[in-house]
Amino acid sequence: GRSSHALALTREVAATAPDHFEGLSLLYRLLQRAGALEEAAPVGERLLELQPQAPRNLSSALFNLHYQPHTPATLLALAQRFGAAVRVEQAYTQWPRRPLAGPAQRRVRLGLVSGDLVAHPVSWFLEGVLEQLAHKGTFELHAYATRPREDAVTARLKPLFHAWHQVAGLSDAALAQQMHADEIDILLDLSGHTEHHRLPVFAWRPAPLQISWLGWWATTGVKEMDYVIADKTGVPPKLRDQFVEQVAWMPETRLCFTPPADAPPLAPAPALRQGHITFGCFHRLPKLSSDTLRLWAQVLAALPTARLHVQTQGLQDAALRQQVAQRFAAHGL
Repeated sequence: GRSSHALALTREVAATAPDHFEGLSLLYRLLQRAGALEEAAPVGERLLELQPQAPRNLSSALFNLHYQPHTPATLLALAQRFGAAVRVEQAYTQWPRRPLAGPAQRRVRLGLVSGDLVAHPVSWFLEGVLEQLAHKGTFELHAYATRPREDAVTARLKPLFHAWHQVAGLSDAALAQQMHADEIDILLDLSGHTEHHRLPVFAWRPAPLQISWLGWWATTGVKEMDYVIADKTGVPPKLRDQFVEQVAWMPETRLCFTPPADAPPLAPAPALRQGHITFGCFHRLPKLSSDTLRLWAQVLAALPTARLHVQTQGLQDAALRQQVAQRFAAHGL
């Protein structure tokens, strides 16, 4: 949690060994975490120069570029670079393509691939859906957990699955082979390019139908991904050409929030007691771009008595907290 001290050390590493990939990678992550996007940008470009075809590197770059203003074409091109990097020619001769199972044969086997089957936003939008799928009995649910961490949320999710596979240590080829052996009919990616994803496995085409949903908001870049589930708020139809997948629009929303079991009772609005509106932001610092702060300054200028409450990981570091306060002050906040 000592962000500013870590940043000082990694800057020294970068100055001493400007081509040290792990050192630069750590510096890039720390700068992003601190919201220092302008300083992070050239470091990210250097990482791509050092390892231009490394899938993890491309995913990291793609994830972080979404924090900054870029044209959709730039993001699509980088996603397609990822797709080309993970493409597996032998996947098409490794095993024959299977048709989807029909209802008369057996229940449809639905595989979910995620590293976030824990206390995480993905699970908060997944649990209610899983309960419905499990109770209806149409699907046989298989979980492919891509990191070993488990918690109370994991314990609630596990009984909803027919099978739970811990796959953190498996190679892409081995995991694809297991999914094929499990005769998965529909394989759902719940991560996109977020941490702990296994998108390269989808390039092996282990299932007849492959879909991305929930954890990512754009194209995966993987041509073997058949569909991305979206809604017209998140993906307006005019952006259809920014996806290598087919876009499957849900009629209202792609999200189904699961209310937390320990939520407190609804209380009166604090503004009625305090006499002013409080805006709350619990986002990661890189989301607080200069464009965002300028817009917030306009809102607060229009509401002079309002307050803004910012709470996020990293602000326990006094030096970083001061830097953030200075950024806000520069925009009149």
